[in-house]
Amino acid sequence: MSRNTVRIGGNASGPVVVGDDNRVEVRQAAPEPEPAESGPVQINIAKDHGTLFAVQEGSQDIDQDDSGGSEEG
Repeated sequence: MSRNTVRIGGNASGPVVVGDDNRVEVRQAAPEPEPAESGPVQINIAKDHGTLFAVQEGSQDIDQDDSGGSEEG
């Protein structure tokens, strides 16, 4: 029979294994996955009576009457 002596001082932390012919396995948690890239970013600014039409990942149909006539019928 063997006798093992362990003295720990100071700011020690973590497991301590004492014995003969011990096997120690250290397993760490899986690393955090990288954050997925966000989708496309679009910044649109319309000033001074401006009109802005924007679409992202789609299509947009715009019919505009520029004849200057009144919309009232």
